[in-house]
Amino acid sequence: MDPNLQPVLQTKPHYRLRQHSLRSTVTIVKASAECVTWLYPDIDNRTAAERILDAGVRLVLVTLGAAGAYGATQNSHRSVSAPPVQVVDTIGAGDAFGAAALAWLFDRDALDPELSLTAKDVESLLQFSCLAASLTCTRPGAEPPLRSEMRFPPAS
Repeated sequence: MDPNLQPVLQTKPHYRLRQHSLRSTVTIVKASAECVTWLYPDIDNRTAAERILDAGVRLVLVTLGAAGAYGATQNSHRSVSAPPVQVVDTIGAGDAFGAAALAWLFDRDALDPELSLTAKDVESLLQFSCLAASLTCTRPGAEPPLRSEMRFPPAS
């Protein structure tokens, strides 16, 4: 689930309640830090991730823009930095992050309602997803990278 809150949705009081009610039906929640702050206005992102996990979600991914991303499971919490890039356009970066996370999980046959990842897995998933988002930001428009562009780990 990606709440992907658009400004118009933030004016609808029932939307926050709907998002909270859906948590118990999903395995993965991916949200921007801005969305998490709107959904949980009185707590920080890490505490919000804990609340989401407590609802039965197996993996919470919080994108932090140029600062990278944060990931949490019941057993691990990891943060990674985004690879530094020359930003041209940020449109589509969050979608590229989410797609890369799903691709990473698919490649490891880990897309399962009982999803279980090690701390090392969470860190690797975050690095891969941040790479996709960062590469998306290097070009105009919402143009995510091709698989052939996803050199992971990134070359130094």
